[in-house]
Amino acid sequence: MSDYLAIPFTVGFNSEHLGSGNDWEDRWQHAVCRLEQTVQAIVRMGGILTRASPSQVGDESIAFCFVAKKIHEQEILGRLYPERLTGQKGCFDGIVSISFDSITVGGHIWNSRSDQWWDGGETVRGVELAHVYSRILESPTELRDRQKKLIEAIIAATPEYQRRENENDINWGLRLAPVEEMIEGPNRHFGRGDMPPHDRLPKPGETAEQWAKRVAVDGQALIDEMDLFERCDKDPLFYMALRPSAEETQFRFLVDGLFPFGVVSLVAGDGGVGKSTMLTELCAVVGSQSTDERTFLGRPVNERGICMFFSGEDNPSFLMERQEFYQRQGHANASQCFLIGAAGRSFDECISMVRRYKDRVKLAVFDPASKFFTGGNDNDAIDPQIGKLDALAAETGCAVVLVHHLTKGRVQQFSHMRDKIRGAGAFVNRPRLVLGIMRKGAEAARIVEIGILKHNIPPSQALWGELGKGRLFYQNPETLRLDPLEDGQQRQGRLPSAENGNNVALERWVLDTVRQRVASGGEVRKTGRKSLHQGQQETGGSYSRLAIERAQDSLIAAGLLLDTEAGLQICEPPSTE
Repeated sequence: MSDYLAIPFTVGFNSEHLGSGNDWEDRWQHAVCRLEQTVQAIVRMGGILTRASPSQVGDESIAFCFVAKKIHEQEILGRLYPERLTGQKGCFDGIVSISFDSITVGGHIWNSRSDQWWDGGETVRGVELAHVYSRILESPTELRDRQKKLIEAIIAATPEYQRRENENDINWGLRLAPVEEMIEGPNRHFGRGDMPPHDRLPKPGETAEQWAKRVAVDGQALIDEMDLFERCDKDPLFYMALRPSAEETQFRFLVDGLFPFGVVSLVAGDGGVGKSTMLTELCAVVGSQSTDERTFLGRPVNERGICMFFSGEDNPSFLMERQEFYQRQGHANASQCFLIGAAGRSFDECISMVRRYKDRVKLAVFDPASKFFTGGNDNDAIDPQIGKLDALAAETGCAVVLVHHLTKGRVQQFSHMRDKIRGAGAFVNRPRLVLGIMRKGAEAARIVEIGILKHNIPPSQALWGELGKGRLFYQNPETLRLDPLEDGQQRQGRLPSAENGNNVALERWVLDTVRQRVASGGEVRKTGRKSLHQGQQETGGSYSRLAIERAQDSLIAAGLLLDTEAGLQICEPPSTE
């Protein structure tokens, strides 16, 4: 005999208790919503959804079972179904809704001594594991055939005169009802006759004992959870707030480590640096139906679906041209990637457009904040407007991205960008993640540095990059994509001095020396003790300090050399050929 057993039960309500009147449908919807909340709470306690089951709880009921060790049977039954023993209400009895008296607990078909579907609602008791194990895998067809045989046997054993007397008996009529009624029982309207979740079903080759060990709840822990539920005044929403689900405690990212679902992120940078182009690329990739590997900023894109980009600056013709460009590359499917001109549309109107698609939307971008928000420097004004985006993200589950500008004045170091974000502090404080983008070198070099400026994400989550440290990308004019830059990639073209007649040999020496020192773990600064002028005799140089500094400036302007917080770095974008 097994040390485990199952305790099957149902929770539900009787629609007859809802009364009558023109608002009956509304009351029924409220009751169903409350029942659904109770179901979620039971699942979080370890309850396993099973096939629909008749019960005295009423015509709207949902079937469950707890698998636990036998030593906890009586205590669990005492909390779950004590009414027959003590007259007290059980843990899930008496969950009051504004539209009906209460949810109640009742029996399950597996509680039936005779294994007949109609008498399972008389009581709740523990059931041997072997019986439950065989029934949990039962298909609808097998259930129908087994119950049909039971009914046929009952009819055959009933004398003719008694059958005639029973024709007007409601219960007898139910026993002779169509097989669909036998399968769905009282759940024919509610439609909760589903199999248990896949991960709760026995796996191939798994014995009843192995299955029980995997899905069983700790008896004492279940009793403690029932106590907590009652201390929450049997309010399932209150209980679930204290016991969040795994999905609620784990971040899901649209891109690995970047743009979490269900919250707001911010992208900040100077005007013209490429924020909009970067995010239209993301929309095109997420909305793509291409079977090719989909990446963004060097990381995999985890999900595909509808993207909505609301542009407050670009006109519809430009957006259409941009969408057609990505479509020619096999991305930005017109049925999933929407680039929308938001000029003349209110903020609330744009939000309502996202809500229409609900959980089908994966990404919503609002660019820029100044076109949608009012009161840019006033926290009291900005905070509730970002709150609308928070509500939108939570309701739809999509990643919401807000685009914003920096204050005027060039940012010299990436780590200083956070302090340059324009306007109210809420622009930095409210979003869960802030991504910065800044130009490196001359605009013609098309080199940008991108990194995370701020986040409120648990340390257990792997992020796209280190906080406050940027990564270099090349803005590819041919594909409009951001290509990650790696040391050693060769850029096609000539050095700046080849164009202006300056010392080409000096510039090559600067690049070679920086590359060698960095490769060996050294650090090179523009000036000071770690500059190229210091110790140049070791590398065959004999240039003046002024000449070296001019060559460095020329290479930085051309985008071949970068002046970063870690010192001078080689920056040679990949060929666009």
